[in-house]
Amino acid sequence: MTSIGLPVPQGFTVSTEACTAYYEDGKQISPEICAQIDNKLAELEAETGKKLGDPTNPLLVSVRSGARASMPGMMDTILNLGLNEEVVETLAEASGNPRWAWDCYRRFIQMFSDVVMEVGKKYFEELIDKMKADRGVKQDVELTAEDLKELANQFKAEYKEKIGSDFPSDPKEQLMEAVKAVFRSWDNPRANVYRRDNDIPYSWGTAVNVQMMAFGNMGDDCGTGVAFTRDPATGENGLFGEFLTNAQGEDVVAGVRTPMHISEMEEKFPEAFVQFKQVCETLEKHYRDMQDMEFTVEHGKLYMLQTRNGKRTAQAALKIACDLVDEGMRTEEEAVAMIDPRNLDSLLHPQFDAKALKEAFAWNKGFKEFFAVKATPNPYLIQILQEYGCGCDCSSMTELMLSKAIGCKKGDIMFSSNDTPEAEFRYANEIGGIINLDDITHIKAVEKAVGYIPKTISCRYNPGGVFKISNDIMDNPGDAKYGMTTEQIFEAFRTLKAKGAENFGIHAFLASNTVTNEYYPMLAKVMFELAVKLQKETGAHIGFINLSGGIGIPYRPDQTPNDIRVIGEGVRKVYEEVLVPAGMGDVAIYTELGRFMMGPYGCLVTKAIHEKHTHKEYIGVDACAVNLMRPAMYGAYPVSYTHLTLPTIA
Repeated sequence: MTSIGLPVPQGFTVSTEACTAYYEDGKQISPEICAQIDNKLAELEAETGKKLGDPTNPLLVSVRSGARASMPGMMDTILNLGLNEEVVETLAEASGNPRWAWDCYRRFIQMFSDVVMEVGKKYFEELIDKMKADRGVKQDVELTAEDLKELANQFKAEYKEKIGSDFPSDPKEQLMEAVKAVFRSWDNPRANVYRRDNDIPYSWGTAVNVQMMAFGNMGDDCGTGVAFTRDPATGENGLFGEFLTNAQGEDVVAGVRTPMHISEMEEKFPEAFVQFKQVCETLEKHYRDMQDMEFTVEHGKLYMLQTRNGKRTAQAALKIACDLVDEGMRTEEEAVAMIDPRNLDSLLHPQFDAKALKEAFAWNKGFKEFFAVKATPNPYLIQILQEYGCGCDCSSMTELMLSKAIGCKKGDIMFSSNDTPEAEFRYANEIGGIINLDDITHIKAVEKAVGYIPKTISCRYNPGGVFKISNDIMDNPGDAKYGMTTEQIFEAFRTLKAKGAENFGIHAFLASNTVTNEYYPMLAKVMFELAVKLQKETGAHIGFINLSGGIGIPYRPDQTPNDIRVIGEGVRKVYEEVLVPAGMGDVAIYTELGRFMMGPYGCLVTKAIHEKHTHKEYIGVDACAVNLMRPAMYGAYPVSYTHLTLPTIA
């Protein structure tokens, strides 16, 4: 990429052939390939004037995957490789920024332990959370150099406890183990599933890119981000992405800090932003396609780390192909060849209205839809919703495992269950899910299962009585088994706060499948008024309110569909009437609209296989209710369907 004028950190590539040989040799790197890596490392050291492991002028590198086909998020990366106790002290002194040096070291220990040695990042995240709690801070960036030095030592102790040996200090050993780890990630479960879904041959293998580090965590004039040259959901021509100041790559996607929109980069790093836009234009013209990029800004200087043809929705794929023809980058024949036939087929069917939902709640900065996995537990369909920024609402171990398998990150899973084994609470916490407590007794259950109360936690609320609009009864929550009473949720908040919870959520439980625009705003008012009282009386900080489901779809001809934009506007008005005057205008709104998100967009194709003529006429078919996009529950389908004999085997 340097040949077309891109600011790319120097490095070298271990080829896909080396990966194939690694598997053929019983997951070992041959002496010949090791020698080639050593030779290329020497060339990189000569070019940069730095040396891996040198205590006076050290070289640090990143180790990344480089597959022939784009596989975003499927394989592993190791940053800051080359650090040890001696090197980190050199960097701290030479840079005059000991905080940055120790931040890099603790990140490297955690990443190497997780990716290379498969220890699991949760043990290190617990140590970070404890350190922040002890220091009375909320963000990693608020920890001092001494804090991070202490944390690095704690990480190494944790490594020794889990592995049984000291953390490796030899950078050459670190490098070879990291290369092996990236090769191994080619065969991890999520990568295998992704390849099957996208027709990528297993035999291809992955390359490994070894590059000189560019640091986005050296201060407020540094940062990192990910961006698309066009919107991957709609295909609109314009920058789409996120970035963070004083951060490294994993921070953007880890969910521990809230990223800024890529447009805000212009204010933070004006010169780098101008260059970045030029690079985007260059890359699009070079590849003649929409690009998905990773970049770092180090002291105002831009470095491009990675680019690939970006994944996109079917709608976006069609628009981008047409636009590239109009812009003179593709011929009509080439544009047609760019469209996956499966995408074209999907355009012939009704499209998910996720975009309309996001637009309806765009006034709320933290808005997020958590799709109810139970409504349609199909990983292919859920991944489409992920592309629109949706998370997953889970209520069982199977749903949690499915969400993890399709790549949900921390904060993308809401776990709500009313009869929950300890193992499920524990697993939900391990994968970064937000636990939503259905009952006050679950506080002890979570504490026992996890070992502590998570910093972010939610409680489900059941107001009791009968919920109605005018004379239309929506639901009878007083007869339902879900959620806490008013008295219980106040007690739960006080208890959780005393046990270390910092960021609270409230989860609504009321109606299901309402076909009225008035329901959600009325529910919102109930929840918002409760939130104000809870925060005032318990002192708990309420970060989000989950309005749950309830927005339905019309199953009968006489029913008028809900207007999501009218609903969103109704919720906004109540938000501004109740929360904003109370100083709670930063509360995020969440939804869990399983039926609304998926129900209208599928059809069941089945074959009649038997007839029965008795008191009534019956038709037997080769499908059953579980084959529907949403199983037949709560009167979801016409009564006439109940007269079908449905075999138990599809």
